Amino acid sequence: MTAEQKAAYIIAQAACMLATLEAMKVENANCESQGRPQAYNSLSFSALSETFGIHHNAALGLFNE
Repeated sequence: MTAEQKAAYIIAQAACMLATLEAMKVENANCESQGRPQAYNSLSFSALSETFGIHHNAALGLFNE
């Protein structure tokens, strides 16, 4: 991949991660409104960058191939 393609990949992954994050927030709000425990905790949110492979070291590694 070219540097531009790598950057586009990271941006696309970030967009997917953001969509997932927003869905998780909505689910937590739904749980709260129904008096149920939250479906996602802070660790769930923290794990998203790892899940989508866009954490700091992964992004640096992609450009240092």
